[in-house]
Amino acid sequence: MPRPPRSRYAYLLEGQRENPSYLTTVDLNDVGNSTVVDRFTTTAGQSLPGREPEGMAIWRSPGAPRLAFGFH
Repeated sequence: MPRPPRSRYAYLLEGQRENPSYLTTVDLNDVGNSTVVDRFTTTAGQSLPGREPEGMAIWRSPGAPRLAFGFH
């Protein structure tokens, strides 16, 4: 049975309570030498009190998959 394709990227949601939150893309293809490809500030959930990043998931919506993330 053929092996499934390996994922090339890891997506990270990071930040601390009441501070900026970041979405970071890491390229995992180079063994032992991962590289940050992109990192940007997200303002999603800015109206939430506390606004602490909690998690991410792939949302399989009609059309194309979407990256979904949540805050506490």
